[in-house]
Amino acid sequence: MGEFAPNNTPFPPLTAARDGSNFTYTSLHDRVPHILTDVINDFYAAIQASQDAAAVAEGKQLTAQLSQLKHEMVTDKPLAALADDGVGDIAQWNSWLARYFAGASWYSAPFLAWEPYMYRRIATVFGRSAHWRAYDFFAARKRDTFRASMAAVAKLCARVDAVVRETRATDSLVKRHLAFVEVLQASLW
Repeated sequence: MGEFAPNNTPFPPLTAARDGSNFTYTSLHDRVPHILTDVINDFYAAIQASQDAAAVAEGKQLTAQLSQLKHEMVTDKPLAALADDGVGDIAQWNSWLARYFAGASWYSAPFLAWEPYMYRRIATVFGRSAHWRAYDFFAARKRDTFRASMAAVAKLCARVDAVVRETRATDSLVKRHLAFVEVLQASLW
């Protein structure tokens, strides 16, 4: 077996968006620009709510960086090196980009390269900020999704509670294993 090469997957048409006929294309062309637009719009609302003039000024600069990211994405620009935000993984990210995806654009890179890259790049924008470092760019989406799922969450909690109670009352390793798997699946939800 040869060296691991994430840019040489066994199913290139399934992973790159260039052909326009797969999930990766639909995701990059439709879903992800909407996600990034939501991030920009929610952040703009947070900027408008701020009373700190320096935070507002910096927020406008960050909005420009996020808009630049979206522009690069929708116009199929090459994946740019990440700026250091002090987290400690940027050298690895940039090495990985240079080694496996040198010159790769959004539509030519595999889904498993550009999607985490996009989220890491968004985090880098906020991570380099003086005023917005702790801003949760998905807070509104998480809150709205949780509220919309409240009935399902309550049902899931009741089921997990029942599984835990049932498991305490049994000595069967098989039943305990099945309970563990069920609780694990629920926690991944």
